[in-house]
Amino acid sequence: MLIADRAALLLLDADGRRRAPARAVAAVLAGALLGELVLLRRLDLDPGTEALRAHPGPDPGPRLAAALAVVADTGGDVGRSLRALAARPLWDDAVAALAKTGALRTERRRRFLVLTSVRWFPREESVTPLRTQVRAAVRAAGSRRAGAVDPATVGLLVLLAGAGGLAPLLGDPGDPGDPGELDLDDAVEVLAAARALPPEALEALEDVETAVSVRAHALAGGDSSSSDTGSGNWGDGHHGGSDGGSGGSDSGGGGGGGD
Repeated sequence: MLIADRAALLLLDADGRRRAPARAVAAVLAGALLGELVLLRRLDLDPGTEALRAHPGPDPGPRLAAALAVVADTGGDVGRSLRALAARPLWDDAVAALAKTGALRTERRRRFLVLTSVRWFPREESVTPLRTQVRAAVRAAGSRRAGAVDPATVGLLVLLAGAGGLAPLLGDPGDPGDPGELDLDDAVEVLAAARALPPEALEALEDVETAVSVRAHALAGGDSSSSDTGSGNWGDGHHGGSDGGSGGSDSGGGGGGGD
């Protein structure tokens, strides 16, 4: 599962709502794709130009290949790459991929026999292992085991924290082992600093993660895309899908969608 898909799954709450404004979520998913390319050694930071530079390698798949193309089109500028990538239908892509694996369940609403909306909800058996992994990483930061956490999970935590989506995830009422007593910001910093990566790769990750945090915080205050009304089958609003009618609903398994 791509880091972006893990982020999307964790950013959906039990009611099918996103834990952050839509455009902030898009920034997280864009950062996750760029971060994944860094971890695959397909991107790093040129120390001379401070721009992202691509390296040859095997086909990373259509979504990561598209992200590489965006980096090339923007000349490797981190901010421009992030904005251009976030403007793409990243949420749709992630939801489609998650639906294919059965990680989401669907609720289809109809009015006068016409399909008016499709909403997506995370399946507990899919999201619980991810939430457990996140909690374990946070605890590792407080027990001097931060270096044992894999860089992909660290990147996921850094991006979620940057968009304000980590505290709500760990602070859900009734969750067992709620680590509310931990300083999450400090834990994330410890985890990020413990990553054993080449300098150019680490600098690329840090630049991408900083850009995501800055953009997410800038958008959080006045994101007109964060309303609870979406459009389209995959949902562009705050819900996991759109809601265009008041008719009855039927629930099904994770319906498919293309990458």
